[in-house]
Amino acid sequence: MGDEKGSGLEDAERLENYEGAEAAAVAAGKASMSREFSSRAVGRSGLFAELRENDNVYPEHYMVLTNDGGGTKLTLCPWLDNFRTVGQDIVAMNANDMATLGRAMVDAVNLYFAVQNQVEEEKMGDIMAGIDNAIDLCLAPDMPFGPNYGKLETATLTEMLSSTHEGYGFDVGCSFTGFIKKEGLPDFDPKPGWIIIGLGASGAHSNGYTGLRHLFFKPDIEPRERYKSQYRGKHDIDDPLPGTNMSIGEAMLTPTEIYFRTMWRIAQKVPEAFGVNITGYGLKNFNRFGEEVVYNIRNPMEPHPLLELAVKEGGYSEEVAYEKFNMGLGFAVMVPDQMSSLKALRIANEEGHRASVIGSVDESIEVEPMVQLYLPGRSDDPIQFRGYN
Repeated sequence: MGDEKGSGLEDAERLENYEGAEAAAVAAGKASMSREFSSRAVGRSGLFAELRENDNVYPEHYMVLTNDGGGTKLTLCPWLDNFRTVGQDIVAMNANDMATLGRAMVDAVNLYFAVQNQVEEEKMGDIMAGIDNAIDLCLAPDMPFGPNYGKLETATLTEMLSSTHEGYGFDVGCSFTGFIKKEGLPDFDPKPGWIIIGLGASGAHSNGYTGLRHLFFKPDIEPRERYKSQYRGKHDIDDPLPGTNMSIGEAMLTPTEIYFRTMWRIAQKVPEAFGVNITGYGLKNFNRFGEEVVYNIRNPMEPHPLLELAVKEGGYSEEVAYEKFNMGLGFAVMVPDQMSSLKALRIANEEGHRASVIGSVDESIEVEPMVQLYLPGRSDDPIQFRGYN
């Protein structure tokens, strides 16, 4: 029993610091990659999607690549017996990264399912239906082509995976392969005077779920003894979420908003426009782009009640909250002028998004970009965010 408790504490420490562990893993992996196998990589650093060039095959286009999954949000599925909505999360994490390019088009959607036996036997139809519906949300009438399923692979890994519900552990890896015309790639170089449009988030999206689960829920939600100590909350999964008609569990399973079609439509009217996907590291994502500029966020989106509860019960400072979560801002559209912003807002509203002008790009004396967040009561004392990881 002593060894089991010890391993539980080690697991808790490891999971609470997962962001640092992931960064170390990425660095170690990159150190072992041969540069010759990245010889066709193009594009500036910091992009949300990878670009590849092959003039022998697609001389007028860049290939666009994304790769992601639903993360530990999938843990919630057996708790609520809902395996369908996460299909949208899996698609959205790729679609929203590709959407930042504006006029990119999805060609193939590739899926890898790692499952325990109960998921394979009972839930694959639900997961796939959610994925299928989400892909449909990415289509726009004037796209020259739309996505097709590419390779779909399923591996039964019952002995290798684990779950809070025996037999229901699973993960899904998704990758998008797409194309964008070389002449249609934006510069990603916003200048003073550009306008920042915010598109509202549907909730926590698919980031930070390890911390949210441990923060909200009581230890008895977790049947595996070695992981119980990580749960320090006071809630059951069906407790109501204040300010909504949903339970906390239902709010956590609300799928990630998809911005792909909206961004495509905006970019047809405003070719210079590009997007910023507010995922991990929150507002720091703006700092991927620009030089000698500051992103002044003077009218931030209203946070989702789920994130308000997380900030309240987690005791997070405002600085940490806006760096850790999306805090109501799911995606930002960068446009060069007032007329462009009106076009973008009209399209976003037509697509059903909560949309508003949240700030502007202004001149900075520093070379490296920076975000300044102005919150009520802090109009003369903005919170500053530097770097993007």
